Amino acid sequence: IAKIGNSDPVDLDSIKQAIKRLSFQFPNPERVHFLLQDLQKVVDENQLTLENEIKIFLKFNNIYRAIYPQNKGYNIHNFGHVHLQRGGSIPDAKVAYKTFGTLNADKTNVIVYPTWYSGFFVDNEWLIGKGMALDPEQYFIIIVGALGNGLSSSPSNTDEPYDRSRFPNVTLYDNVTLQHRLVTEVLGVKKVKLVVGWSMGAQQSFQWGALYP
Repeated sequence: IAKIGNSDPVDLDSIKQAIKRLSFQFPNPERVHFLLQDLQKVVDENQLTLENEIKIFLKFNNIYRAIYPQNKGYNIHNFGHVHLQRGGSIPDAKVAYKTFGTLNADKTNVIVYPTWYSGFFVDNEWLIGKGMALDPEQYFIIIVGALGNGLSSSPSNTDEPYDRSRFPNVTLYDNVTLQHRLVTEVLGVKKVKLVVGWSMGAQQSFQWGALYP
């Protein structure tokens, strides 16, 4: 599958066997289960066009990330019952976050770095490093997992009756207000130096500016 676009044909039977092996090895984790179902639909089309090869590759990649997310060293804060912008609520709302660097004495070196849609912490970490714009030797960087990303409150880790398809609709507003509470109430920071992100992380950055200029 990694040889997408070349002249070698992709073995559809091998892909089907791989799906069966993964289904047997990881029958319980919901995220893997739903990804496998989604992947099976693509394979069942039995048309390995370039577009479908790309879809298959991306879905296998998502399954790998779900099984081996490589997320270590993060914290989870429980905010209790949280009312949402669209009228629903999460009774036991959790926000996962990971920090880099050291918070200075006056707490003025904080950068908030939200994850993008479906992103894990590891997907944001590549932009953090010595001598880079997000330098942990200068800044205290907080990566915050978005609601629904599998680490913060999500359809897969929320108890009934708010699990799976019954998980309430959440918005950028909901994410950012919880991030603001994390920064101010939990970490005791009154003002951040920067909020930065890309894709849906960038959208959250704009929402920060709109809510907390």
